[in-house]
Amino acid sequence: MTTLRMLIEGDKSTIVRDYALDVMAGYAKAGVEPSREVYAILKQALALWSEKHAKQVFRGFNNVLGNIPSIGAEINSLAMPYTSAQKKVVASEAVKIVKRTGK
Repeated sequence: MTTLRMLIEGDKSTIVRDYALDVMAGYAKAGVEPSREVYAILKQALALWSEKHAKQVFRGFNNVLGNIPSIGAEINSLAMPYTSAQKKVVASEAVKIVKRTGK
């Protein structure tokens, strides 16, 4: 987990960061504890990279919501600003999250 976090935070390759976030998103499906761990990393990635990796972050948020629905309002507030993102794929993923959280 530490290696993936380091890659997400600082690897120069966008592709490497994308794949590291994809792995994290998949890991969130494993249960409540993995979801909690991944959620913190996903929030950090969104703060660091904004739209650059938001698609992967939002897909991870979707998996986290499957195990921890009680954080829906917080995830909604993180996704809402991206519903009008320049990148259509980012806006689309953000809209899915906002619809799922019912806000």
